[in-house]
Amino acid sequence: MGEEIRYCAFIDLLGYGSLVLDEVTTTQHKLKMLNSIYTSLATQFMLVINDVNKQYENKIYIRSFSDSFYLDCAAAEPLLVAVKTVYDYVFGFYSNFLEIEERTPLLRCGIVKDWLIKFNDIGAMVSGTKELNPIGPAVARAYNTSEKSGLSGMRVIISPEVLEDLNLLQVSITEFPCFCIEVSPYNIRMTYHFKHHGINENGQPINIYEMLWPITRLDSEPHDCIDTLTKIKTLYPTGCKAKRHFDQTVMLFIDSIRMVRSSYWDIENNSRHKQSLQKLLVD
Repeated sequence: MGEEIRYCAFIDLLGYGSLVLDEVTTTQHKLKMLNSIYTSLATQFMLVINDVNKQYENKIYIRSFSDSFYLDCAAAEPLLVAVKTVYDYVFGFYSNFLEIEERTPLLRCGIVKDWLIKFNDIGAMVSGTKELNPIGPAVARAYNTSEKSGLSGMRVIISPEVLEDLNLLQVSITEFPCFCIEVSPYNIRMTYHFKHHGINENGQPINIYEMLWPITRLDSEPHDCIDTLTKIKTLYPTGCKAKRHFDQTVMLFIDSIRMVRSSYWDIENNSRHKQSLQKLLVD
């Protein structure tokens, strides 16, 4: 058994600690929200990973623990397609429900390329089952890219070496450094866009890319996106420690809306939807 070079993604649930440790919310209500969150996540991961693995030769490996999900693959494209699709589906899964009835989870993901090795999982050995435990810098760096980047919100944060393997092209816009790649999920050619970050929210220098994953949803369902964000806002009142995650998610949607290029979108539509998003940042 030797090391493997893999593309690795670490996804965690934002605000999980605040939710389960909150002393105001009743245990019954916490259980209801956790059930709602994990019903959504289980549905999307099962559908998406199985579907992507049917479409690509290189298969995605997945493990989960508590509020975290780990994925790896020998190729970058299947992993990026899977993560983006999970985000798309999770965000819209409860669009027809009130947030007090069902809770839309905010996720954050870090993706890197590095080596790892998979040992037999000790817990599985004790219980007599067969599971593997991925260990190595790929796992540690994927976690750090998600958790330690200094970027809040429902983001997909990507280390440069991942996109360098995928013919990264620069996009000519003035608002921020933007890049794109071509992918072909389900034999449909699509463009994924990425924003480069050189400074994080704490003013520290970084060198990472962020997938502008909401572009597709904004392109087809802008009103639903704004409605869903409006519902989510009720979970993050002024003064709430986790409110930065909501505000930065809205900023991500504002960045993404600049890249919508459908024929039925015009400057007036773009401006109107952008203003609706900006209003969500006002307390």
